[in-house]
Amino acid sequence: MKDELQVICLLDVLGFKNLFKSIGLDGIKDRYTKLIEYVRQQTGGIDIVPTPGGHVAVGWLVIGNAYFSDTLLFWTKYSKISLPSFTQLISETICYGLEHDLFEE
Repeated sequence: MKDELQVICLLDVLGFKNLFKSIGLDGIKDRYTKLIEYVRQQTGGIDIVPTPGGHVAVGWLVIGNAYFSDTLLFWTKYSKISLPSFTQLISETICYGLEHDLFEE
């Protein structure tokens, strides 16, 4: 079996305790349901990136994800070419949470 490098991103939602105090369990459940629905949709997609030689590489980026408590986990196979797309997906997840007021008030 060949070992393959993986890229892992662990996002911990900061301010969980304060958020719980301010909006209660029902409020947290409503917000986290939205966030988890978004996270579960992030399974990959077409990956179009420029190459160092000035060409374009097209592939399929496969993303794994999981969640537990107030923590989100994403992973994919490591590739120099697909790493920017993976980090873009992580950035979009953070922005989604901020735009939809899913984090601390």
